[in-house]
Amino acid sequence: MRWLGVCLLWSIGSALLQAQQRDEEHTEVVSEHAWLDRFLKTPSVVVLAGAGALGREGLVQQLRAPGVVSLHLGTAELAPKRRVGRLVEYSRHAVALSMGSSALGLGRGTEGLAQRWWQFGLISEGGYGYRLGQTSSLLLTHGGGMCWTVFGLQDTVPEALAAFHERLRFGTQRSGALVLQFSPLMGVGICVERAAVFPAHLVWKHLGSALLEGAGHVLIEQFVERILRARTPAAAPVVSFVLHNGFAYGWYELLRRRMNWPFASPAPLRMDAVRLQLQWLF
Repeated sequence: MRWLGVCLLWSIGSALLQAQQRDEEHTEVVSEHAWLDRFLKTPSVVVLAGAGALGREGLVQQLRAPGVVSLHLGTAELAPKRRVGRLVEYSRHAVALSMGSSALGLGRGTEGLAQRWWQFGLISEGGYGYRLGQTSSLLLTHGGGMCWTVFGLQDTVPEALAAFHERLRFGTQRSGALVLQFSPLMGVGICVERAAVFPAHLVWKHLGSALLEGAGHVLIEQFVERILRARTPAAAPVVSFVLHNGFAYGWYELLRRRMNWPFASPAPLRMDAVRLQLQWLF
């Protein structure tokens, strides 16, 4: 009887353990595919086209201004801000593919070094906006992300650009945009983007610099949240837009000579662009 009881307890324990393992496996599968389910529920497509400018500290020659086109595929959410009147909250995460070429420039002459480059990136942007009607909104956004760039010159390669020519280089990017969302489906706007491409990836210095920059944005977001709970929450979208993008602009300027400011590091290749933005939120 004693052995019968032990066997019975062992059988019950094994059954419970197997049931728990199945539940854990199911939970793991759900969590692994949660991002895919979210993407399929709220996909977005963004197309951008405009003009760019490139440069690097220490580069004597000028780089010919390129035309820049981009395609972003990802997920986006646009929803009313709870308890705050006619304000909306916006967020978007995407995979970005960009191409720039001096052959696509505005045709203001042929001075400067001709170039062509491809860029792949992971970006995230967000912000607040104002509901203008039943279906339209004005969005004020800020964002940033990581990028990998293959840059190639069509002329003699200066020493200051030798580390970038025909090589895959890591970098960071920051952006700000004003978007008029005509309907829940389609919007049009203007986007300013600034990227810093590194001649080499100094991992620990990059992480230290990124943590400092991220801390600044966290503090700004806390300040904006206080405004949303204060007497004039309608000011939050403008304050968020000005502070986040102003901080990003200032930080980018600090990176002109040190790509991992405040740590000692070489200057990055700067890639700026102003583009028209068309977006579809499905």
